[in-house]
Amino acid sequence: MIESFANLIDTRRDFLVDVRRHMHRNPELSGCETNTTQYLAELLRGEDLHVTIGPDERGVIVDMGDPALASKRIALRADIDAIAVQDTKTVEYRSTVDNVMHACGHDAHSTMLLGALILLKHWFNEKQPKDVAVRAIFQPEEESASGATRLIRHGVLENVSAILGCHVDSSRPVGEVGIRSGIITARCDEVSVKIIGRSGHAARPHETIDPIAAGVQFVQMVYGTVNRTADARSPVVLAFGQFVGGHGSNVIPDVVELKGTMRTLNSQARQQTIDTVANIAQGIASATGAQISAEFGLTVPSVVADKEMTELVRSTCKTILGEDKAKPIELASMGGEDFAFYTDHIPAAFFRVGSAGDGVCNLPLHNSGFDIDEAVLPVGAQILSNCAINYLNE
Repeated sequence: MIESFANLIDTRRDFLVDVRRHMHRNPELSGCETNTTQYLAELLRGEDLHVTIGPDERGVIVDMGDPALASKRIALRADIDAIAVQDTKTVEYRSTVDNVMHACGHDAHSTMLLGALILLKHWFNEKQPKDVAVRAIFQPEEESASGATRLIRHGVLENVSAILGCHVDSSRPVGEVGIRSGIITARCDEVSVKIIGRSGHAARPHETIDPIAAGVQFVQMVYGTVNRTADARSPVVLAFGQFVGGHGSNVIPDVVELKGTMRTLNSQARQQTIDTVANIAQGIASATGAQISAEFGLTVPSVVADKEMTELVRSTCKTILGEDKAKPIELASMGGEDFAFYTDHIPAAFFRVGSAGDGVCNLPLHNSGFDIDEAVLPVGAQILSNCAINYLNE
């Protein structure tokens, strides 16, 4: 099927590019993906595929084959949401939504899965297998880490025996894939810090308890201490992305709030960091008179890839791309990925698809200028579809 798939997907290359660019122009944040859902559902129905809309009219589920008759059923997953970043690229498909952008490649993931379904439909029509099935999941709310769990509660993994997912990788050229079994991504905890002081005039800070000053001390102390107390062999990344407080330049506010994330690869490092942050909060509160509370909220576990499923991806990529194109990922990423919730339930593989190319601004994920070489779209489609077929044929 490899050669015929390459020829078939080549005839749909322009279509895939158009889909990806439409999504890039029209991004939607986590929890708001209704238009994206309807757009993808219409395209999928146009390919004569069986489509179900997810809960709250967000997300799309596509089924091939009869799960009641299937002895094996594999799921393929892509994410569809965007993030709060202003698109600064000078391209005709630049985001038309202020401060919202597909800066994490979810538009590419969705397009690759659409391409894979086009190829799998061809295979089902040609081979007419009776005892296997495929489920495709176009998942909302990946960035808020709530989409996978919502769909799992909705029953998306019922009668599914394995699942595959992928992510574009701007550090790799198109045609190269990164693979790894075991732990692939970090456990990610949201961190919320609230600092309560006493407001007053900016000319007389001695009459106030300045929560901004306390917050600055807190951040500096956390950044300077965590890496000195954690075991260097167990990476920890704690970073704040929000520091909010005050309404006027001449008023010291009552409250500031900080939000960030903590990323760890084992439970001991995680707990040690939580304890360190609590001790820092207590110390600065005592020194400044402010009240400081640090809470660790929504947690995304690590993506853990199954060894046999990862080998399936490696061998498939070797056939499609060449002997040396499936590269091992030496170290786990400190990024978080809610695909992890699927790996808690069934065997899974998660791989990185090279998206860098000549003439493309190969910037890191979540950068305001992020883009991909669109040659990755048919490559990802072929990998996903052929992995599914190889799994079902085993």
